Amino acid sequence: MNNSSDGPSRGAKLHKHWIKSLTDPAFRLGWIVRVVLLVAATAILLWGWWADTGDSYRVGAPAPRTYVALYTMSFEDREATDLLRQRVASEVAAVLVKDGLRQQELEDHLRLLAGEGGVALLPPSLAELLLDFPEGRRKALLEVAQTIGLELIAKNNASLMIDGDDLWVALEATGLDWADRNVVYQMLDSLLEPTIRIDEEATVSLRARRSQAVQPVERVLRSGETIAEKGEVVTPQQAVLLSRQGYPERHFPWRHFLFALFIVLIWSFWPDFFVFRHGLLLDRREWLFFVVLVGTGWFCQALGRRLGIDGVGVLPLAGWAYLTLPRNFALHLVLGAGTVGSLLALDAPSFVTLLIVMTSVAVAGLGYFLLHEVRSRVHLWQQFFLVGLGGSAATMLGRWWMGLDVGLELAGIYVLASAVIAMVVIAVLPLWENLFDVISPLRLIELSHPANRLLKRLQVEAPGTYHHTLMVGTLAESAADRLGLNSLLVKAGAYYHDVGKLRRPHFFVENQFQGENVHDELSPTLSALIIVSHVREGMDLAAEHGLPRVIRKFITEHHGTTCLGYFHRKAKAMGEELPREQFCYPGPKPNSPETALVMLADSTEAAVRAAGGNIQDVVELEETVGRVIESKLQEKQLDDVAFTLKDLATIKAVFVEVLRSMYHSRQVKEIPKPAETKQEGSA
Repeated sequence: MNNSSDGPSRGAKLHKHWIKSLTDPAFRLGWIVRVVLLVAATAILLWGWWADTGDSYRVGAPAPRTYVALYTMSFEDREATDLLRQRVASEVAAVLVKDGLRQQELEDHLRLLAGEGGVALLPPSLAELLLDFPEGRRKALLEVAQTIGLELIAKNNASLMIDGDDLWVALEATGLDWADRNVVYQMLDSLLEPTIRIDEEATVSLRARRSQAVQPVERVLRSGETIAEKGEVVTPQQAVLLSRQGYPERHFPWRHFLFALFIVLIWSFWPDFFVFRHGLLLDRREWLFFVVLVGTGWFCQALGRRLGIDGVGVLPLAGWAYLTLPRNFALHLVLGAGTVGSLLALDAPSFVTLLIVMTSVAVAGLGYFLLHEVRSRVHLWQQFFLVGLGGSAATMLGRWWMGLDVGLELAGIYVLASAVIAMVVIAVLPLWENLFDVISPLRLIELSHPANRLLKRLQVEAPGTYHHTLMVGTLAESAADRLGLNSLLVKAGAYYHDVGKLRRPHFFVENQFQGENVHDELSPTLSALIIVSHVREGMDLAAEHGLPRVIRKFITEHHGTTCLGYFHRKAKAMGEELPREQFCYPGPKPNSPETALVMLADSTEAAVRAAGGNIQDVVELEETVGRVIESKLQEKQLDDVAFTLKDLATIKAVFVEVLRSMYHSRQVKEIPKPAETKQEGSA
């Protein structure tokens, strides 16, 4: 029993545990488990990538098949968006900038044109031509050019983009001949340069701003619509849609590969922490089973993904975990391994990841409540089928939420898959039991059946012991139900805890006729040796008949390290000075609530039976049960078991309740203590 005390904090204990583990073989075993999990994860990822290669696409290459949308989604049509932005940008012809200084300079030149030296403002060739004209004609032409130029500047002040037609109209109104008009036109054409220019940098900037202001073109891709036809060259935009829909691309997914392995490595520390926190003891064979179970579960998830039954691939992992492992351990295992398996089932991030995680959570929860009480193979199949239906319902709900197909045909496939997986899980279960010596409810039911060979031998060769085991089983099973322990395991363990008495059944009081006791003619040392040896002989029979290791623990632990005080005292009375340890069981003490419960039930049944008809009322019955429990506490037999005082009170109440219904008709005077019986501890 674990008593609370002012000991080191949990953090200090954890630190001490990790420091010690550096030199502990268990530490190396933990890293072996991690390496094996990483290897298994790598193999599954590589297999998935290889399996998807023939169905994968590549940008710029013909599509190997026709790809359709698996679920409805909205997306940005980049091609349409780019075309619209190009059209909007092309609407900006140019950005024109007005040069005010240049305009003022032109006005000043025109005012000086008709004055002295105005000819110098013209191009040299035109100036030479004018200088050859008579002075009157030259001056008249310069004045006409000055007048028309200033009028045009005033008229086109905003841009000074002089239209040639406007200039010819103004010249016609002067009455000059064609030759003089041409001269004036050339003068003005050389002087009246546009004062507005195209700003290339501003033009590019404005086009970019107008283009970015265009909102992306949003489109809706509905489930079943074609993304790319077979043989069609896959465009970058189509590749984005295919990736979002979960289709594999034809390249090795390094980022997803490394990320998935990193998550596997992080999660692989959880089992070691859970085992330490809950005080579980796993040997190499059990760790091997853990690795094989997880690896097989991950493979089933990846296989289910490729068979089109996303999510329900976690069912085999859940079934085998809940049927062979402690309930809480199985819950955490299914949740953790199922989530990690969702990454290994894919070769890139996808909506399917969330779908598998949702199903894993649903299956883990349903398995926790539906797979802990199994009465037969048919009942197990029914319960597991219900778990499968629940997981399928979660998958269908997720698909509906994501806009995927949720038709009746797909629902039928999921229901059929759940039924088939349930049968496969039950069929493979004996393989795990034989290879890894694990125990399942079905195996426990078979072991507890009266037709079992060892139990039939007990019935025939040691009927008193057989009756005793039935009584112990009833007591322990009832208490286990009340405490929330594995009642099937407790019952089976109780049925086999005294199987070693088959070697010498008549040396045990329950198999002797009234008034006959062979120990009266034996030395106390020999009597103690024979009684204590039923533990070792029970282990021999268990090995011979292939009893699971967990059942063998009940054989070795149901007496713990208690001693046969009656024979020790008898030996001392006869003058034999022998150590007390020679009259004690080899142990070990119970290290699980189940084996401790059978120890208490065994001693309680023996004490009540030894009392004969001396128990007159419930108070005396309670006192008898209380003395048995108190004696085990005083002998420190429950030190390695996490029973609380409340648990012990519950056990006592259940034992009294069950025994009251068994022995209610007995009327005797007093209750002898178990230590006063001739075969103390031999029950």
